[in-house]
Amino acid sequence: MKKIKFLFVGFSLILLASCGNGKPGITKYSEELYLHQVDSIEKILYANPNAPMNKLAANSAVNLYSNFVKDYPQTKNAADYLFKAAEISSSLNHSKQAIDFFNTVYEKYPAYPKLSYCLFLQGFIYDNQLHDFKNAEKIYKQVIEKFPNEKIAEDAKASIANLGKSDEELIKEFEAKNNKKSS
Repeated sequence: MKKIKFLFVGFSLILLASCGNGKPGITKYSEELYLHQVDSIEKILYANPNAPMNKLAANSAVNLYSNFVKDYPQTKNAADYLFKAAEISSSLNHSKQAIDFFNTVYEKYPAYPKLSYCLFLQGFIYDNQLHDFKNAEKIYKQVIEKFPNEKIAEDAKASIANLGKSDEELIKEFEAKNNKKSS
């Protein structure tokens, strides 16, 4: 019975997520309905943090967040939902989509408290998922320039120093630094 309920909820969430996005002839869902559906999908998505990510729930959440922001871009939840959509997209290795979401938050919500992370995480995705070190370095430098007094600027500097290095190279450098300190 639980499996049927889950499938029903999953199907209804996919249906909701694919609708109501401002296309002609499609009814715009109320903010309350979106919030209820988001709450439902987040309960499924985060029910067991030790289990592998439920890809159906994750994709449904991304679609819900995205459609909510299309319909209600000025609400207090909009930037948070795009940030969550970006994090989930990155976890699903939908790298370009994650970068687009982080960039949208960065450009459209300049008062968002996690703004520096939106920029840094774009660089991180270019670096670690796409192995596009040129764009990663460019974005890391923007983080340093735009947020020089935040800890994230130090993280960006460290990331630039380690661009393109394998885990083995990083371990050797770390060991070499430790050996110099102990000598």
